[in-house]
Amino acid sequence: ANSLEKTRRIIGNTTVSNKLNITTGSNKSAGVSGAMTAGTITISTTAVTASSLIFLTAVGAGTGQISLGTVTAGTSFVINSSDVLDTRTVQWWIIN
Repeated sequence: ANSLEKTRRIIGNTTVSNKLNITTGSNKSAGVSGAMTAGTITISTTAVTASSLIFLTAVGAGTGQISLGTVTAGTSFVINSSDVLDTRTVQWWIIN
């Protein structure tokens, strides 16, 4: 088996077009937050661990710098903005 086939077996969640398909939503490894309040939002997901790599992308116009805050393994993580008036949503995904 080639590398892609081995990866498919490990991940078990790819499409015919060779693209990775990750289920999103509550307690999943990817999603979109609600609007931040006072420049912060907590994402509840059991998928997060102490060693998770968490990638963030702010959606929409804004001047605040997005950063990862507190991570509570098995429970949640916090997304912060340097602008307390920031109300953007944030796309996120976790690699464990």
